[in-house]
Amino acid sequence: MSAWLLVSGWGCSTRLLEPLAERLASAANVELVTLGQLRRQAAEHDVGLSTYASGLVRWLVDRDERPILGGWSMGAVVALEAALAVPDHIHRLALIAPTLRFCQADDYPCGLPPSQLRALRLALRKQPQQTMQTFLDDCFQPAVPTEFQLDGAACVETDRSLLVDGLDYLRETDLRDREFSDLPPATVVHGIEDRVIPVSAGSLVAERLGAQQPWQVAGAGHAVAYTHAATVGERLLATLG
Repeated sequence: MSAWLLVSGWGCSTRLLEPLAERLASAANVELVTLGQLRRQAAEHDVGLSTYASGLVRWLVDRDERPILGGWSMGAVVALEAALAVPDHIHRLALIAPTLRFCQADDYPCGLPPSQLRALRLALRKQPQQTMQTFLDDCFQPAVPTEFQLDGAACVETDRSLLVDGLDYLRETDLRDREFSDLPPATVVHGIEDRVIPVSAGSLVAERLGAQQPWQVAGAGHAVAYTHAATVGERLLATLG
């Protein structure tokens, strides 16, 4: 069975990846990791890498086999950053709702306005619980599952320092000028209705990686790995093995 390592996204536990992991488990050994775990894993900061990517690199080089490395949202960005550092330690890439740059710029319309990120940071200080519930709702749009309408606390991060640090990472990280030719084959998945990272950002990632155009899932938002776990799992296993 193949080995998979999947990184969760900003503000979230592994819960939003668990349905996908269950689908992959029939043909793979799946390990889920959070951004907080990666930050704690990075005992020393590797020059040229973020704390998150540094932790993931350590996770990868300590393994006996090369896994299929995947990530969702910010986890996909971190996975891509780590893959650029140690491509020989990765068998394949599975990127779900990825982006090369989270914020818009004059030459990059595929992100959110920087002002929106600043507003999120301020809201975290004033109303953290409500802010994270709103973010979770945005992840699931256009349809929020009933269990998360009632209580999303079980799947969101509560460490404010980690949340703020993640926002700083999203504001500062820009992988557009990196060279991707040495990376292993990749599959990109994106929900067409994604309101957090536009589907156009996923298309640009696929283009830069020399991969096929991303598999765009109709009716899915940012949390495509949760809401469409069965079809996403089938697609990933079919293309990556």
